[in-house]
Amino acid sequence: VIGSNFDQSSFNPHGISTFTDEDNTVYLLVVNHPDFKSTVELFKFQEEEKSLLHLKTIKHKLLPNLNDIVAVGPEHFYATNDHYFVNPYLRSWELYLGLAWSYVVHYSPNEVRVMADGFDFANGINISPDG
Repeated sequence: VIGSNFDQSSFNPHGISTFTDEDNTVYLLVVNHPDFKSTVELFKFQEEEKSLLHLKTIKHKLLPNLNDIVAVGPEHFYATNDHYFVNPYLRSWELYLGLAWSYVVHYSPNEVRVMADGFDFANGINISPDG
């Protein structure tokens, strides 16, 4: 992995997805949990060097407890938040009470919004071959 701002020591990957652009550029999007937070790391695969170039770290208030991701563009994806609360104490009550408050988010650089909610534990996500 190369990229001047990427901290490999705090890299704690979870969900992962790839997207191949029209020009055959391959992007790798990875759910990361650095220091118990949630981010999405965006990489570009560099075929000749057989390496990943870190392009950016994506954070947003609607991406607090990321579990899985499915890329639908270089910077566009659907992601699951498996819990509503970030605080461990409140999260334990969320589980104990069986609150169905987890949700699916669509992210784009221009807009981030909840697409579906009311899940007990929004975990994995995928997309059909035809989109």
